[in-house]
Amino acid sequence: MGTTPTPLKMTPLRIAGIIILFVAFFFDFLVSISLPTIRTLEIAQVTIPIANQTAGSNEVTAELEIRYGIWAYCAYANGVYACSPTGHGYTGPPLPWQDKEISQAASGFAFIAFCLVFTKHTLVTLFMTAIAAVLTLLAYAVDIAMYAELHHLLSDVPNNAIESKTGPGFWLTMVSLILLVVAGVVNLIGHRQEAYSDYPSYPMANAKSSWVRFLKKN
Repeated sequence: MGTTPTPLKMTPLRIAGIIILFVAFFFDFLVSISLPTIRTLEIAQVTIPIANQTAGSNEVTAELEIRYGIWAYCAYANGVYACSPTGHGYTGPPLPWQDKEISQAASGFAFIAFCLVFTKHTLVTLFMTAIAAVLTLLAYAVDIAMYAELHHLLSDVPNNAIESKTGPGFWLTMVSLILLVVAGVVNLIGHRQEAYSDYPSYPMANAKSSWVRFLKKN
C-alpha cells in the first residue's frame, strides 16, 4: 500500500504569493505582446506637432504620435494609424528597439514559476521566479537605455518641439519586476513557515510536569 501524498497547505501567505506571482506573470505577458496587438501598451511615445504652413501660417493643427512597442512601432495622426512590419529587432525612427526576446523569456519563466507554485517543488519555483526577475530587470534596463537614447536624440530639436515620454509598457515592466521580487520573498517565507509547522510541538506545561514527576520518583 502506497502512502497518501500530503496535500499542499494553502495558508494565507501562500495564497498571497500565488496571487502576486500571477499578477507579475500577467503584466510580463502583456508587455511581451505590446504593439501592434495592444496599441495602447507602448514602451515609449514621441509627439511631433504638425503645423499648417499654408498662407505663411505656422499654427499647429495636428500631432503625429509615434509609439514604440516590443514588436513594432505605430504612427498615429488624425485618428488614423499605421504600424511597421513586425520582425526581429525592428528599426524605427530615430533608432532601433530591441528587447523582444528578453521580454518573451521573462514571461515564459514567470509562467513556469506560477505553474510550479501549486506544487511542493518550492526551490524550483523560487529558482524560476528568480530567473524571471533577472530577465525582467534586463528588459527594463534595455527599455531605460533605449528611452534615454531616444530622449537624447530628440533634445537637439529646437524649442523642444518634439516631446518624448514613457508609455504604459515601460511602467508595467517595472511593476512586474517589483512583484516578482515580492512573490519570491513571500513564497520563501511561506515555505519556511510550513516547514517549521511540520515539526511536532511540545508545550512547556507538559514538559514541566514530566520533569516534576521525574524528580518525585527520585
